[in-house]
Amino acid sequence: MILLLMCAAIGLTQAQAQLSFGVKAGANFSTISKIDFSSIGPGGKALSGLFESKYMPGYHVGLYTRYNLTPSMGVQPELLYSMMGYKITSPLVADASVKTQLHYLTLPVLFRYTLPNIGLYAELGPQAGLFLKDNITVTGSLGGRSSDITKGGSKQAASFDLSGVVGLGYRLDNGLSISARYIHEFKTSSGDHFIPTYAKKRGFQVSLAYELF
Repeated sequence: MILLLMCAAIGLTQAQAQLSFGVKAGANFSTISKIDFSSIGPGGKALSGLFESKYMPGYHVGLYTRYNLTPSMGVQPELLYSMMGYKITSPLVADASVKTQLHYLTLPVLFRYTLPNIGLYAELGPQAGLFLKDNITVTGSLGGRSSDITKGGSKQAASFDLSGVVGLGYRLDNGLSISARYIHEFKTSSGDHFIPTYAKKRGFQVSLAYELF
């Protein structure tokens, strides 16, 4: 009985050593790909050239867990609340713009490789995204006076998307990490929305994470 208890204690300790849990938060800088209106018919390509997409700031916050296959390799799934977005302007109208916030619940599942005896690591993998809501702000001027109109609930993005993620990071001995990622959208559940009918999302993330245990 004592031997069995000792074996169980050793197994539990090893399992805990293989699993890590933590929290993370940071900033998003996102946009959409070049807008393609060619699918709407004649003149669509010319119309596409009238609009420019720019980056919008956002944020993300959530939890992660990591299963360490070896001291250097591991798999890290995360659950994040993430606000992406973009800004559209036109060279024909200097003081008008459309700013869009897109709120998602995202699940990245990343393979992580850490250089031996160094805190530097690289990560790569897919990310699933569940669209929650959006807010659109249209800015312009009329009669010399500027105005903003904000509207939510337009559901301009597909309800589900799949992206690719690649990143680099550095983990300190105290459990604090800093990382940077690039996110590239590939696939969505529907083509009947502005995203992905005319464009797809792109973005960068800068994160701070702390390993609780």
